[in-house]
Amino acid sequence: MGGHDKKLREFEGELQRHANEVGLHFDFTKMIPANTQHAHRLAKLMAHYNLEYQFTEALMAGHFIEGQDLADDHYLYDVVESLGVARHEAMSVREKSVYSEQLEQDCYDAQQIGVESAPFFVFDNRFGIIGAESIAVFERTIQQVLQT
Repeated sequence: MGGHDKKLREFEGELQRHANEVGLHFDFTKMIPANTQHAHRLAKLMAHYNLEYQFTEALMAGHFIEGQDLADDHYLYDVVESLGVARHEAMSVREKSVYSEQLEQDCYDAQQIGVESAPFFVFDNRFGIIGAESIAVFERTIQQVLQT
């Protein structure tokens, strides 16, 4: 096993341990690597309906547990529709490249604060957690945010 494969397996093990802490089971054999740019743009559409969290949760479950392809437009549109937003609105995001500028700005902002990988969590634009971490790390970070 090469060094890259070994690091990947270590990362998967760490991620699964953290997922187990909150009762999740990821199936790494089903996960499909994907370009998620369109999914991120659709999340911005869903934010207009206050459904960004539900959309993201559905995509994460689909990806990590069910093995859904996050680059599959039909899957993405099905999720949008299941949350009560018209399919044609989601399709227009793709057709007209809606939210592309905002997504580019998000990427620029992330680069400015040193984000180089996902997941990366930012709290109050001052604190960051790199990678999948334990609940205790998140709790400490939130306490720091509240104390400052």
